[in-house]
Amino acid sequence: MSAMRKVFDGVGFSRALGAARAAKAMSYADVARVCGMSRQNVFNFEANKYQPGTRHFLALCEWMGVDPRAYLVSEK
Repeated sequence: MSAMRKVFDGVGFSRALGAARAAKAMSYADVARVCGMSRQNVFNFEANKYQPGTRHFLALCEWMGVDPRAYLVSEK
């Protein structure tokens, strides 16, 4: 048996990011300032235009209060 490979769930992450930002009534700029990235990064990640790198991904997960493993899914 081979181990299942895990891949990033970009759609799930972008939805969760948008929901967290709305629930906290924060702008893209607010989230960016707290997480140490640009407003455009936050917009692009939420729109699922780009996948965040490790540093940004972990910062956003910490800000959302979620386990980063929640966005790793088994490859089909």
